[in-house]
Amino acid sequence: ALIEACQNRNFPAEVVCAITNNSEAAGLKIAEQAGVPAFIVRDKPLDADKIHEIFVQHKVDLICLAGFIRILQANFLSKWNNKVINIHPSLLPSFKGLNAQEQALKAGVKIAGCTVHYVTP
Repeated sequence: ALIEACQNRNFPAEVVCAITNNSEAAGLKIAEQAGVPAFIVRDKPLDADKIHEIFVQHKVDLICLAGFIRILQANFLSKWNNKVINIHPSLLPSFKGLNAQEQALKAGVKIAGCTVHYVTP
């Protein structure tokens, strides 16, 4: 959705790269089709230095985490202070972690939504 929104010439942002730890991520194909450089960074352990280098190389201003379920370490976040946002598919603090929509359905909530928040150390 972010890449698609950025294709509107009036949208005030540009996706300059995409990073995933999942070689099967649907976002890889979407990025490729849009001409956005995409990178697979293995996550055992997460190579935060490599991610940082990629972001610097591509002159990233803001990091948007979408479907990224790894914890970013404080030393990485301190380099990107107030420049990392997370898109979580529930109204936090309810339904943390994986399968938030499923958790909400099972709980029978009447109102559901998503949370966008800055990621801090």
